[in-house]
Amino acid sequence: MKLLVLLLLVCFAPNVLGQSSEIDNFFQKDGISFWYPKDWYISEEDYDEEMDYHSVTIEKEGTESSGIVSISWINVDFELIEWMDIYTNLLTNQPFYIESKIKLEDLNEGKYNDENCKTLKFNFELDNEKYTGVIYGFQKSNKTISILTQSSISEEEINKLGFEKIENSLTINQ
Repeated sequence: MKLLVLLLLVCFAPNVLGQSSEIDNFFQKDGISFWYPKDWYISEEDYDEEMDYHSVTIEKEGTESSGIVSISWINVDFELIEWMDIYTNLLTNQPFYIESKIKLEDLNEGKYNDENCKTLKFNFELDNEKYTGVIYGFQKSNKTISILTQSSISEEEINKLGFEKIENSLTINQ
């Protein structure tokens, strides 16, 4: 009987939860989990054991696709403004962003998946294509988290569905 219940859960739980394993992919590590669309993939995963720092980058498939979500976290309640400063300094000092002359807006208050957070919008231009992005920073379950979303302006609507899938399904546990 237990085996039958387990098999039914495995087969039907994704559909009951509004997710379909045939349509979406699932990521889970260190208390962070989310669903992402089938036409997106994990392009990079990083872990620094000394700092207990994790990051995962998800991109929309296709050589011309521009959708990127990067989720980074450290397993400590780090001072949020300092965390955002470190993150943006690392970002803006990468050759790609230096060459594209990234422009940062002021730090603001916002929401990500119903979490109060700090937000920092940015934009840049590369090969005559304009891009826009947002960095979100917040703390939950003894984690300090930053999430970067980035898209070309011409693909904002296309990438919006992937961004929303990840945001709306994000779960953070200890």
